[in-house]
Amino acid sequence: MSEIKIKTNDVLDTNHQLTSASTRLWSLKMDLSSVGSSIDSRIASRQNIAGRLSEAYQKAAEIQTKVKQLETFIQQAAHRYSSTENKICGQAKALVADNGWKYTLARNATIAGGAALLNSNKLLRVGKGLQFRMYKKNGQTFIKLVGERIRSLRDFEKYYGRLKEGLGGTAKWTRDYVTNLVNKGIPLYTDGDPGRYFTKNANKLIHTKFDEFTNAIGRIDDPFHKIAGRTFVDEMKVWENFKGWKDATAITKAGKGLGVLGIGIDVYTNFNDNLIKDGKLDFTAENVKEFAVDTSVDVGAAAGAMAAGAAVGSFFLPPAGTVVGAVAGTVAYGIVNWKWDGENSAIDYVKDGANAAVDKAIEWGSEAVEFASDTAKNIGKGIEETAEKVGDFIGGIGKKLDKVFW
Repeated sequence: MSEIKIKTNDVLDTNHQLTSASTRLWSLKMDLSSVGSSIDSRIASRQNIAGRLSEAYQKAAEIQTKVKQLETFIQQAAHRYSSTENKICGQAKALVADNGWKYTLARNATIAGGAALLNSNKLLRVGKGLQFRMYKKNGQTFIKLVGERIRSLRDFEKYYGRLKEGLGGTAKWTRDYVTNLVNKGIPLYTDGDPGRYFTKNANKLIHTKFDEFTNAIGRIDDPFHKIAGRTFVDEMKVWENFKGWKDATAITKAGKGLGVLGIGIDVYTNFNDNLIKDGKLDFTAENVKEFAVDTSVDVGAAAGAMAAGAAVGSFFLPPAGTVVGAVAGTVAYGIVNWKWDGENSAIDYVKDGANAAVDKAIEWGSEAVEFASDTAKNIGKGIEETAEKVGDFIGGIGKKLDKVFW
């Protein structure tokens, strides 16, 4: 739909032409009256000149009246439109000021959830025409290639070609194996104490270049609390969104793109909030510090929320776990960013605390510089150890949940 925009100032400027026309009509009316009164009565009586002049006068007067009414109507309408527009704009600004963060939160949560869902590796989608699903039946975990049943040699050759192209190998794709994989699925693991992992069935699927697919199958016999902890650690690696594009499927590229978009929005928002003052760039040390701290907190919070969701989802067989994890992560992201008091969220308080801590460190002077230098040397190790500890913590909780989910 095209935008409707009435420029009231232009309308009022044009309305002045009606004022001018009304003035000219008044002048014409006066001229007709003057001519009628100055003509000799004997002449005026001929061919009804006097009557015709009077009729012209009346018509000029009527037109002048209508022009004046139109001028007044346009002027009043323009003022009313301008007043209404200003009122609506004011209400819209107030609405955005009061609730704009909700729209931003909804947008960012949608992007984060979409990025978690649109990952073909986690959805067990390997290349064109190869999508797998796992399911449990009679205490066994099966994997099945999604597709129409194999009923003929031609059907087998179709799936044989896809498996060969997508996962590699030739001799391992026997007719019986491929037929069972497509028609009913093959067992990977049997529940029990201890359970049984069908290595022979799984080996044909795990020796591929698709790490997530390999991990999903290779870890099927691991305790779920262990999977949860490891999943959390893996999901914290936000830099993976910027890698692995060459071999990624189209749907995975879409997911990676959303991940990059989410990070980009955080960077852009904090750039505007911290480095743009009165419409101009303001690269003071304080502003740059706040930009760096706020961006680190935002990106870390988003990654942490989605990683926690993925850890929860790992208690379910993929791809159901991916869906559950994305939903849980999106909810967690919303909770930590929700402004419960209308002004500040948990993340806002974290930003305030982080900025205060940095300010304090700056006050310490040279000791802080030396401390920061030492910290920088070990920051990679520190992040890894922290993530591992959080993963172990989630794994510990997972031990309690094993019996609930299975």
